[in-house]
Amino acid sequence: MPILHEFRVVLVVAGVVIATGGVIAAIVALRKKAPKGVAITGVALSGVIALVMSGFFALVLIEENRADALYQRAVEEAAAQRAEELAAEAAIFEKSEWLEDARANAKESDFVPVGATQLTAILNDPERHEGQDIIVDALMPAPLMAEAEEAEGLCMILTTLSPTDGSSLEYAAEVVMVDRGIPTHCEFFQGPVDREGATEELTDWAGEYRGESRVWLSMSGTTTVDGVDGIPLFHLIRVEE
Repeated sequence: MPILHEFRVVLVVAGVVIATGGVIAAIVALRKKAPKGVAITGVALSGVIALVMSGFFALVLIEENRADALYQRAVEEAAAQRAEELAAEAAIFEKSEWLEDARANAKESDFVPVGATQLTAILNDPERHEGQDIIVDALMPAPLMAEAEEAEGLCMILTTLSPTDGSSLEYAAEVVMVDRGIPTHCEFFQGPVDREGATEELTDWAGEYRGESRVWLSMSGTTTVDGVDGIPLFHLIRVEE
């Protein structure tokens, strides 16, 4: 507490000054032939007080320096730990560089919007349509925990898809989109889960992403979610602004 520290310093300094003033006054009194008993007692008491206050002042300074050193060490240790965490996250994130390469090499002409009939066929038989590139709308996406993928610098997004032409499927089938990311940062959900993001942004983010996001997806097969096998799995190639 800076204010408390400054108050203590002022108090101690004031005590030293008063005690020193008492010594000087006692010496002056001796020279003016005041009663020696009173003057000597004043010199002794003032000297003792001055010494005690000076010692206390020194202890205060030593304790403050010690506290500052401990605080600085704690700050440095926290910074070093955070640097290690960021380095570990960056090393994991690099493992998913292949997905970034796939995005860079993707041909726009390969991605086509699909209607309800074609999308239903893809969702009913994902393995047969593996490698097919489509443009659809992702509805109400949500982060999906998957430790194996996180270890490879990937994050998974559970969502439902709909055709871009306004038609609808007979049933809402859940699918999984794979994006680059780590537990604290997923590109698709870059706002609230970003390492620099604040948790209070979560409400605004949830409202924003409850709508549709037009996405370019590449069919990658199937995965398992909460013990349910055969969930269609797509690589997220692009999100249209």
